[in-house]
Parts: sequence; structure tokens; C-alpha cells
Amino acid sequence: MHAQLSSPRHPAPDFTLGDWLVQPSLNRIQRGRETCRLRPQLIDLLTCLANSAGRTLTKEEILAVVWRGQHVTDSGLPRCIAELRQVLGDTARHEPRYIETIPKRGYRLVAPVGAAADGGRGPLVLAIDSLAGGPASDRTFRLAFSLRLVEIDGRYAIDLEGVDCEAGTGE
Repeated sequence: MHAQLSSPRHPAPDFTLGDWLVQPSLNRIQRGRETCRLRPQLIDLLTCLANSAGRTLTKEEILAVVWRGQHVTDSGLPRCIAELRQVLGDTARHEPRYIETIPKRGYRLVAPVGAAADGGRGPLVLAIDSLAGGPASDRTFRLAFSLRLVEIDGRYAIDLEGVDCEAGTGE
């Protein structure tokens, strides 16, 4: 996953970070119905970390990419990292789920990062669009399915069983 930093002419593509959808062009992150707007600097920092997910980035590397040569106080980067952690619901202590501090080295993103090719639309909406032969905004659908809560690697997910979809017109 190599999202690029946002600029007015070339916004970074959307990507996923764990269970968050990151939308750099809109300066926001979403998880379910929860939406958080971030300062452009925080979106750029998150995108920078996502570009090197799993790899430790030094303070100097981050400053060169995110602040692009601007003077930053010694507390500037740690303060931005703390702000991101707060928004993501993460902690620096014990077992961080998103951003890990590597003492005397830098920071590393530990959550899985992926491309958001669906533009933030969920798999069920994409399946309906596929059945309808295009965007489903002008059609009605009758869905029948059952949900099952499953545990995968200590996390819970919803498994759809027996999905049946019938498309009609929007009338």
C-alpha cells in the first residue's frame, strides 16, 4: 500500500487502517457510523506512516515528508502522534493497535493497511450494485440473510450467511 500525501492538485487515495477508512482528500477517517475530521497535517502524518506500514520511520524521515522542511518544535511530532492516537482510540502503553513508539528510533504503524478500492462503500452495497448491473440508487431490493458473529484471531466479525437479493425498479 503506497498512498501518497495529499496536495490540492493530487489528493491521496482512500485507504483502510484496521477498521478505519481513511479519506485524505476529505481530511477525515470513518469507522462504521463514526466520522472524525482531522487537520491536513494529521492526515499527512497518517498517510506517511501508512506508506511504510510495519517499518519504523525516524523522526527525521517523518519531518521531511510531512512538514517538508518547515521548522518544527521538539514537541510537534509527539503531540501530533498523541492526537492521532486519541482519535483512533489507541494507546502508547502496553499493546498499541495502530501506532507504536520505538524508543530512540521513531514510530511504526502496526495496524493492517489496505487500499479502499470501493471508495468506502461496503461489500454488501458493492454486491447489490453488481447484481443490478450498475449503481443501485434507482432500484429497490429485497434482501434476506442471516448474521453470525464469529471470532477470528481474537477479534469479532459478522459473517453473512445465505444472502439472497432480488432487484426491482425504484417505483
